[in-house]
Amino acid sequence: RERRQKQTRRQRQRQKRGKRQRQRPEKRQRQRRRQRQRPRRERRQKQTRRQRQRQKRGKRQRQRPEKRQRQRRAKAEAEAEKEEEARAQADAEAKAKAEAEAQAQAHAEAEAQEEAVAQAEAVARVQAEAKSKAEREAAVEARIKEEEAKARAEMQAKEARAQAEEEGSKAAHHASHQAQKNHMLPSKETREKIKTQLIKHRDGFLELGSVPLGFIGVLGLLVCCYCTSCCLRISRKRRVAKRKRMADTRRQMEKLAHLERV
Repeated sequence: RERRQKQTRRQRQRQKRGKRQRQRPEKRQRQRRRQRQRPRRERRQKQTRRQRQRQKRGKRQRQRPEKRQRQRRAKAEAEAEKEEEARAQADAEAKAKAEAEAQAQAHAEAEAQEEAVAQAEAVARVQAEAKSKAEREAAVEARIKEEEAKARAEMQAKEARAQAEEEGSKAAHHASHQAQKNHMLPSKETREKIKTQLIKHRDGFLELGSVPLGFIGVLGLLVCCYCTSCCLRISRKRRVAKRKRMADTRRQMEKLAHLERV
């Protein structure tokens, strides 16, 4: 008894379960037979809770058919009500979903329309920018062409002026040369007169001797050298002026080519 008091409830249950399992089959059969022979009240008191529940369930199942039908009908009505509620809830959810989809579609259509308007505005802006850029480029090209034409006209005018000046200088030089030539070459009568005078004075020149003749020859040579140097100086000036004009023309052509490349 002291040992049993010291044992816990779980230990006692384990011990009891082991004791039941260790009993002989004949003893278990005798116990069942005695239990069946006891009165109903005693047997009911000895029944467990699970056995009473099973017995009650069997009693319910053995009830009258009318009651079972009423129960089935009530159950079917309850299930029908539940189905109707579920159907109404599903209809409400479908309606809310359709409204949400319609609202989302309207919102998407509005966004698409706004995007199309923005895209059209962007395209119009790009076209306007391209048009303004083309106009600016056309204006720049027109200005460049105008400057090129102006520079070409100035160069042609300068060339024409230089050519006219050169022709004028040539004409003046030719006229002066002709005047000098005409002045230096007298007329036929004057030449005859000079010839007769030279013939008349030839003997006088010869009588002067070699010294005066040499002096006159040296003087003539000096005059010829001076005239030659003057002619060379004039031709050098002309060559320098021509080179300068050619350099100016080349610079103008290079400037025009650079403007055309730009």
